[in-house]
Amino acid sequence: MEIFNQHKIPIELVTNGINLSKEKIEIMNSYHVVSYSLSIEGSNSETHDFIRGEGTFKKVFSSISNLKKFSNAFQVEVEVTYGKHNMMQIEEIVKLLSDLGVTSVKFARLKPWDWGQQLSNIVPNNGRCTQVY
Repeated sequence: MEIFNQHKIPIELVTNGINLSKEKIEIMNSYHVVSYSLSIEGSNSETHDFIRGEGTFKKVFSSISNLKKFSNAFQVEVEVTYGKHNMMQIEEIVKLLSDLGVTSVKFARLKPWDWGQQLSNIVPNNGRCTQVY
């Protein structure tokens, strides 16, 4: 990060967001991080933690709150990978994020290859995907 900062190259940080304390964010501010992207997989801990691991839902929302309070970045963005496990929670997810002041949300369809192979039972089929748009 120091090298990027020395060359005035903007840094956009993609993170799981499970441990962004005020202190860590202040360090990122010193490197002039311009954007953060975090992942949310559900509107509650049961759904999110199913994908990201036990206890991560609360940590990510705490990190988003910390970013909104302490970060100098111009953008805090969230990406939602949707599948059968969370398709009916999209509206709730957007409301939660809006309440935190998140202004950019991306959606990506869970795909049945690479890491997604182990989650093939929740990959949406083509007929179900159209309901999200």
